[in-house]
Amino acid sequence: MPETTPAPTAILQPTPAPTEGLPTPSGTAAPQPSPVTTAAPPSTSGRTPAPSPALSSSPVPAATAGGLPVLTLEEMQAARALAEPRLSEAGLTNLRGLDENLIIDMRYATDQNFMGKRVYPSDASFLRPGTAQKLADAQAILLEAGVRIMVLDAYRPKRYQQILYDLATDKSYVAKGVSRHNRGAAVDVTLADMDGRELPMPSGYDEMTQRATRAYAGCTKEEAANRKLLTQAMVEAGFTTISNEWWHFDDPDYAQYAPLDEDL
Repeated sequence: MPETTPAPTAILQPTPAPTEGLPTPSGTAAPQPSPVTTAAPPSTSGRTPAPSPALSSSPVPAATAGGLPVLTLEEMQAARALAEPRLSEAGLTNLRGLDENLIIDMRYATDQNFMGKRVYPSDASFLRPGTAQKLADAQAILLEAGVRIMVLDAYRPKRYQQILYDLATDKSYVAKGVSRHNRGAAVDVTLADMDGRELPMPSGYDEMTQRATRAYAGCTKEEAANRKLLTQAMVEAGFTTISNEWWHFDDPDYAQYAPLDEDL
């Protein structure tokens, strides 16, 4: 989800929970003894993908406000293979291979997002090395509770920030100009069980309503418990939060990193 503009929202700093003894998420099955495969292909809701141009050795064309055609799994894998070497050369860390328990589901590389459009050319998922390590630490904490992190957005090239801002129905949810995602120092995440099934949260991802706020109390006990579990682990690992998006976490070292525009 796009980063919110920091000024109007207070940063929430929940008290870090101890590594041991985290509560088991509400409604989850007992942890499985061994992790399952982590790569989760982007969802297309069963729709037949629209035709797309053949991929070449050149980067996939950047999206416009009209969106890009939805890719098949094979096309997405090919697009990702083009992007990953360039992003690694730019000094970013590939989240695929960082921890086998992480699930990668980059929603803006699909049409399963608030815009209903595919914006990213590929589902390559990268962060700054220090930010990636914090995410790995959070996953290690959550593994003790028998759950996995699902990454919904990570590094976002600057060229896509304006597109997200233009299409947002509530501009307060999207940074205009530079986002901490553009620095590779923010990540949007949720929780999944050990089989990769997404756990209930108070709102859907990038839902621009009161349900997305951390203070929202109209959710079920299960949803509130899952939100708390995720927040505790991410804060213990070194991230900070914002008040109106339960899924968004910032690396407090973000100012050390310049915004980037290396394409996905």
